[in-house]
Amino acid sequence: MVNVLWIGENPQTTTSSSLVGWPVCMRLALMDYDVSYLALDVFSSPYEKDKVKVIPTIVQDMNTPIGLGSVQNMFNIVYKRVTPDVVIVCLDNVKTKEILYQLKQIKFNNIIVWKFSEEQLQVENEHIQIAEFSDLGGEQQLSVSEPVLYSEDIDKVIEKWCELLEPFQNSKSTQVSEKYGINFKGNVWGNGSMSLTSRLLASALESIGVDVSLENTVLKRPEQCTFIKDEQEKIEFEKMERKKIDSNQYVHIRYSGPQPSETHLMEGHFDYTIGRKNIAYWSIDYSSLEGPGCPSADLLNNIPDQVWVPSTHSKYALIESGVIEEKIRIVPNGYLEDVFMPMQTHNTAKRKFTFLHVSNFKFYKRKGVDVLLESYIKAFDKDDEVELMIHSQNEANMEEILGFISKFQSNYKHHPEIVIKNYPLTHKELSVLYNESDCFVFPSRGESFGLPPLEAMACKTPVIVTNWGGMLDFCNSENAYLVDYDLEPVDNNLCQGWGGGMEANPRVDSLVELMLHVYNDPIDRNKKAACACETVKLWTWKKAAYIVNDIIQNM
Repeated sequence: MVNVLWIGENPQTTTSSSLVGWPVCMRLALMDYDVSYLALDVFSSPYEKDKVKVIPTIVQDMNTPIGLGSVQNMFNIVYKRVTPDVVIVCLDNVKTKEILYQLKQIKFNNIIVWKFSEEQLQVENEHIQIAEFSDLGGEQQLSVSEPVLYSEDIDKVIEKWCELLEPFQNSKSTQVSEKYGINFKGNVWGNGSMSLTSRLLASALESIGVDVSLENTVLKRPEQCTFIKDEQEKIEFEKMERKKIDSNQYVHIRYSGPQPSETHLMEGHFDYTIGRKNIAYWSIDYSSLEGPGCPSADLLNNIPDQVWVPSTHSKYALIESGVIEEKIRIVPNGYLEDVFMPMQTHNTAKRKFTFLHVSNFKFYKRKGVDVLLESYIKAFDKDDEVELMIHSQNEANMEEILGFISKFQSNYKHHPEIVIKNYPLTHKELSVLYNESDCFVFPSRGESFGLPPLEAMACKTPVIVTNWGGMLDFCNSENAYLVDYDLEPVDNNLCQGWGGGMEANPRVDSLVELMLHVYNDPIDRNKKAACACETVKLWTWKKAAYIVNDIIQNM
């Protein structure tokens, strides 16, 4: 069977390209050619019609020309979504030249151009065939004034196409590999938690022998990812981004919500690959599937084969929202066991008891930074040998954070020391920060998992967390200090995370009591920290990779 990628205009329009190309695609598909149709200027979910798989253009950046995509976009479609034996271009000359340029960038050579206009088309590539159909047994040149399907020349056109495609019949091996591959689609080079966890899981899967390819949702490049400072780490992820996986074997995982540039995937649409295994990875921070950008329960029930979530909390939030429980699988986050571990630090100048909070100030409200500041200032004063260090991976909302601090300090004249730092850290630098701290505090209003507390626990640092959300999969009264809370409706105007419904509002008095207890009771805090360090050994990225492997093997 020949695998054909046909590139043309929207098949539902009356352009010359669609009138000529779409009917031929349908006839070829009915003759058991494997036909995919890349439809320019179409922004919707993929669909199948008369055995032809229609792939809408996947615009990955707000500045990308509509309809032409990008070189990276073509790379994803040709090498990851379709794996074609031959590409057929059926467009006007201007767009044809652009597509040929893109195919040249990815060094794809099996190309046929259907030239149906009188204008000359200069092609500088010996591998490109030109199909004109100007002489069909001496009859008049094919007209495109009506769909070719109804033309008296249609049978001769199809016969001609079969001749052109014959050389590609044996171009692909007929052997079917039992080994599967995974195509992760997400914001590969982003600086958010979803980008980070997708990279870490992809790397762990590769380490256990799974072929993994990273497909980018936006046109960010490695140099824009401030989280990755190690040059070798960037090189490894770039290799994954370039990797080709046989599309007949891969599992397609959408590992993020639609990005701002993907408005055509919002409100009821979902990105997937027809005829393959499709998985939606969806983390819910709050109690239900609501809020801007969230898919409907019907969409998750009907389109992906499975829905993956990082925690029991996210699973039940989806179930309460109407997602079928049988479709949901828990794929937890993890920590890097060779990085996050107890270590001897060399900060001999340290004398104060340090409470540490690490998060992204973009989500300061959800992370409970306001509650943390108020509780800390109420619990201690300037005479206590204590400091609160808050570290953000970026500078977002810095003015508001400083405003909170100023407000609380004006109310408490003898306030204790507060240190604010905001710059990206490597995994190793984070590990040192956890190890140099005496207690990690994370009074979050909603977490689908909660990676920082897990990493701190692996470093044998005692943690205080809210007694709600995804963190409870690995936090309990034996290995962590749990903050009491009140459930309140999520304010959608301030919703900093996926989901809606209810959120946990940590009680200030409870956090004050726990911070004082940890500060004053070294025996208890060391006991909890030792228990935490032991129990989190079940939560490594490699163990998460084995969970993924088992799930896919049993799909």
